[in-house]
Amino acid sequence: MYKHFTKIEMGYDEKDIPNPQDMEMYYKKEEQAKYGVVGIEIKKINSE
Repeated sequence: MYKHFTKIEMGYDEKDIPNPQDMEMYYKKEEQAKYGVVGIEIKKINSE
């Protein structure tokens, strides 16, 4: 995930240093190894 998204897209501030270990806040390390991690990008589409 860290290879495919910018730090801003992943919720970091510009001054932050992204760290893959931060994912352990959401997923246990064992779960990451077993299932992997998914990042989903959502974009608003204007319907004019």
